[in-house]
Amino acid sequence: VITRRMDRLPASHQLTLKVASVIGRIFILNMLAKVHPAKVEKTVLTEYLQSLTRQGITDVASLDPEIAYLFRHVIIQEVVYSLLTFNQRKQLHCAIADWYEKYYANDLTPYYSRLAHHWLKGENRDKALYYLERAAEQSLKHYSNEDVIRFINMALELDKTDKGNKSPAKVLQHARWERILGMAYFKLGKLNEAEGHLSATLKLLGSPLPKGSLASILHLLK
Repeated sequence: VITRRMDRLPASHQLTLKVASVIGRIFILNMLAKVHPAKVEKTVLTEYLQSLTRQGITDVASLDPEIAYLFRHVIIQEVVYSLLTFNQRKQLHCAIADWYEKYYANDLTPYYSRLAHHWLKGENRDKALYYLERAAEQSLKHYSNEDVIRFINMALELDKTDKGNKSPAKVLQHARWERILGMAYFKLGKLNEAEGHLSATLKLLGSPLPKGSLASILHLLK
């Protein structure tokens, strides 16, 4: 039903909705104008969105501090997103991530998870890993421990393609991830999981936990 409804829209409106669907259910007008491949002016985009709002497809989300719109229903966003080709999605995700990095260059902290998402979808592996780690560290500070585990597990899954890399920098990175996981499980009260990940951290750093009480005491004294 939604696809047929999209087909009846002008091509310009269809493209605008497709670009917006990559940004998310809520999208800022300024961002939409910057990443729109047709380089449409904001005044023209506003006319498109006002028309789409009258048709019950989009709606105004906020006017301050920036004008933002939203898809009236998340299913509409998902269907429109599915109409894009893989390459179109990839290019748009990269353009959106690049916009975030430039527009919020003074403080990217609130956007780590969004940047991780867009660089991941844009298949920029290095940047995705960087922001996944930053998002995990941020979530750990805010006691969002389930999010910490999700972000680090995503990083570990993504990093499987580089599992042969045993460079000091890569080992240290994995040690950081294990430590972050260990602390998240500890805060959740899952002590067995926490011990496993924190022990893995020490092992990666070349200082594994010794077996036996005496050995542990000597290890700690050292």
